[in-house]
Amino acid sequence: MLTNEILFSIYFNLYFLPQKQDYPTEPSSEISNNF
Repeated sequence: MLTNEILFSIYFNLYFLPQKQDYPTEPSSEISNNF
């Protein structure tokens, strides 16, 4: 059974990591601040 953490990590990998090429640090720091 998938947990919310697994679902979030999948979502994060699919939608946020590809953008890190355009925004190398800011999205990661913003996300970690929100969580």
